[in-house]
Amino acid sequence: MTKGISSHLYFFILLAVSCCTYGNDKPVLITYPVTQEPLHHIYAMIINGIKNKVPDAQQLPLTEPIGDFNAAVASLRPEVVIALGKPAAEAVKNSNYHHQAWVGMTYFNPTEYKGISLVVDSQQIIARLSKILPDLKRVFIVQEQSQRTIEGKPSSAAHLLPSLVYEDCLDMLQCIRFLDRLLKREATATDAVFIPANLPKNILYEIAKIAWEKKIILLSTNLQHLENGVVAVFYPDAFGLGVQLANLIASKTDYEPLQAVSLALNRRVAGHLEIEFSPATLELFTVKIK
Repeated sequence: MTKGISSHLYFFILLAVSCCTYGNDKPVLITYPVTQEPLHHIYAMIINGIKNKVPDAQQLPLTEPIGDFNAAVASLRPEVVIALGKPAAEAVKNSNYHHQAWVGMTYFNPTEYKGISLVVDSQQIIARLSKILPDLKRVFIVQEQSQRTIEGKPSSAAHLLPSLVYEDCLDMLQCIRFLDRLLKREATATDAVFIPANLPKNILYEIAKIAWEKKIILLSTNLQHLENGVVAVFYPDAFGLGVQLANLIASKTDYEPLQAVSLALNRRVAGHLEIEFSPATLELFTVKIK
């Protein structure tokens, strides 16, 4: 995929009947909202990932209004419920099955649900960047406290390169002021900057102009930013998310950040920054636009 971003991938900009056996022969129910394309394809890919570990899995789609969710689930007698997407997560949360449910395909913190949030595991950031941009020394991660899309720094990452430098802002205005100061005064060619996923487009334009002129690498977790000045985007791998969810439940772990991540590349911006990728490195990018 080289000429543009496939439409189904844009779902990750906005975030936002099955009984089967799994593990110790425990019936598992997968539930998710009925949607149109491109979201339907994304849910199907996640379910395929789950089926990779749970071959007999089927789905319980939810339509609006959801109706008697407890009765629908009770008829299937599951011991484990996998809720994909915010509508399904909320339905499970308000049901008799919230204690046996795991959630995916939405943003949340470990106090809200068990499961896998779309918040990216910072160790994945380090691992991927060390391969595609090995000369980086520091990566600044700028995000609103209420809109985090990258997990906080793990203690194990302190000795690794690139090092992650976090700026959790109280609001977007604080993020914008920090980005302006960072790009104009501190960031260098060996640094990269993750901009907030919810950075307004008009502000992104101004930030990208500064980065372009100073040849500073911008990164994001929002695919729409790929066409507006960033070099690369980290976004969820739908099939991999399904596999990760199945493995999480099998391990009886309550929560993990997203580890199943794909990469997208803007070749024009990379060329302006004089970043050259080997053929093998280019293969690490699922999406490449010119």
